[in-house]
Amino acid sequence: MDFTVDEKILNFIEPPPEKLAAMEQARPDRFSITQLRTVVGELEELAKEFGDDQGGIPNKQVCELFLRKLENSKSLWDEGSLPEEWWTLREYDFQNVARNLDRAGQGALDWRQLATFLILLKSPLPSDQEIESLRTAFGAAGLLDRQAFQQAKAWFDKSEYSQDREYSVAFPRVRMIKDLLFDVHREHALAADAQNERISAETLAQALLSAREVVQGNIVKKSDRELL
Repeated sequence: MDFTVDEKILNFIEPPPEKLAAMEQARPDRFSITQLRTVVGELEELAKEFGDDQGGIPNKQVCELFLRKLENSKSLWDEGSLPEEWWTLREYDFQNVARNLDRAGQGALDWRQLATFLILLKSPLPSDQEIESLRTAFGAAGLLDRQAFQQAKAWFDKSEYSQDREYSVAFPRVRMIKDLLFDVHREHALAADAQNERISAETLAQALLSAREVVQGNIVKKSDRELL
């Protein structure tokens, strides 16, 4: 009896190996998700303790926070540290950033604006068309809950992508970035129910337009296509 072998058919005696666990791509020029969650939480706490009714934090408190994080970078690789490219910064640099964001010259800056800068640190600034597309994604009501916002398309989807290791579970950095933006700009429900929280298209659009004005006005001395 003759036998033929079809090379298109793959037979496994044992099941294929499990994929490697998801791991965020390490980049020296931007904050990891763990670092972002930590610093956003710290900024929000500073706003509760020292902030005004508009969410303004004294510049001094912001500088002290980043100086502590700079010191932590010498021993803590991730959670309490800064991106590697920030390790050469000094007190003057943080003071300069705070002054640049304190456009009214009142000695305080909006913690939500600073958090937005850090979250989208290496993403390109949105164009008018990209901001309008984001508004459209919010629908007629102009509001989205957390899950819907995570699924909405945004101009930074490509720039915030995390390159995965070969044969590994994908790391969902883009979804986590949107989760952080939601936490920063969400509108709290009257009831203590997180499911009722929404993010407003107008609130987010105004925050992005303000960030763009800061950069394009040469207030932050970096590329006009980066947020900070």
